[in-house]
Amino acid sequence: MSKPILYTKNECSKCVLVKNLFMAMELEYETVNIDENAEAKELLVSKGFLALPVLQVEEEFIADVKQIQEKVKELI
Repeated sequence: MSKPILYTKNECSKCVLVKNLFMAMELEYETVNIDENAEAKELLVSKGFLALPVLQVEEEFIADVKQIQEKVKELI
């Protein structure tokens, strides 16, 4: 399985919350900041996402923080 990808942006408190969860669980993940990556932003918008954070695990995209927390626990 490839590393989960966490899409974030600058000044996003929910993004920080999820990053802290990954760090607390000692899970490896990739971070993509859409303020610095226009292609990633276009990808998320094309999939209907307007808010962050968004977690991508394989082909699954999750935008709800509670669902992200549940998915992170599954990855342990």
